[in-house]
Amino acid sequence: MKLADLRMSVQRFLGPPSPHLELPTVLEDEERHLSEPRPPDAVAGSDEHRLRAMIDRRHEVSRTALCLSGGGIRSASFAIGVMQGLSCLSVLTDFDYLSTVSGGGYAGSWLSAWLLHDEMRIKQTKCDSQPVGDQLAGACCDPLCPEPEPLRHVREFSRYLDPRIGLFSIDVWTLIATVCRNMLANWLILLPLLMAALLVPRLYYAFLDLGGNRNMYGTPLMIASGLLIVGTTVCGIMGLRYVILNLPDIGGFKGSQGQFITRCLGPAVTAAGLLTLYWAWNNELTGTPTSTALLFGGIIAAHVAVWLVWGQREGRRPLTWLGAGKFSRTRSPSRSCTRRRRSRSSC
Repeated sequence: MKLADLRMSVQRFLGPPSPHLELPTVLEDEERHLSEPRPPDAVAGSDEHRLRAMIDRRHEVSRTALCLSGGGIRSASFAIGVMQGLSCLSVLTDFDYLSTVSGGGYAGSWLSAWLLHDEMRIKQTKCDSQPVGDQLAGACCDPLCPEPEPLRHVREFSRYLDPRIGLFSIDVWTLIATVCRNMLANWLILLPLLMAALLVPRLYYAFLDLGGNRNMYGTPLMIASGLLIVGTTVCGIMGLRYVILNLPDIGGFKGSQGQFITRCLGPAVTAAGLLTLYWAWNNELTGTPTSTALLFGGIIAAHVAVWLVWGQREGRRPLTWLGAGKFSRTRSPSRSCTRRRRSRSSC
């Protein structure tokens, strides 16, 4: 069978497609249902005009909603008790909307199904019966009154995940299989990520150990060592630049969290990793340990250089290197002359 024939067969089985409903039409039908037996007059005009009219009407008429939160079977039991209490106060039928989630949806769908089945039964038998709210209130207010069948049913079948218990129950084994499947799915996602995170230090250690193979990778490692120094310098200057520009006395730049990670924390961590690699490789390649004083001297020199460059760029000069970072503005002669001229003209 061709794809077109299959599509036609499915459309013939499902029947003609339902017409597309616009939002104003849906809101008008909903308002008409809530306002019975005196529905509001229909609003003519464009869809935008009708939608605006419906929104204004919603603000004019006060509506209430019963909201049931989630929490499994405990929230469902609590929600049923709340609805029984509202029925005793004769206010359960005053709500216009019912909003539920999770366990509250279990109780809310049960109440909606009860109302629908009761309405269908009344239409079929054409006989009046006690309203659902009164039946729910009678079971709560009168201890001697037997519970209605829908309420008794929901209490007896509250174990909706595992209705029939027992070693040979298919519900128990279905629940066990579902739990095992979900655990396996979570492990297949989380364990590779955890293993990848644990491999990072092992890979870094393997890179550190490359310096011991100077007979095999001598020249490439020497070139790589020079590149490591260059990368360390560039990343370090990027991180120091961000720190200095964020000082209140210099730049006062207030970056976002993403900018801090990409412009300061990331380059600083990268510079530390590259510097560690250079330290290990240089010791193995040259046979002499790297001077700690030389490395820290270079870091301090880079810090001072960045401080000077961006301090002068912002029009400030440092008064002290070891103080609290106090700065003073460098007033140019042109600025002072301009201020004097302005003061004279004002006089």
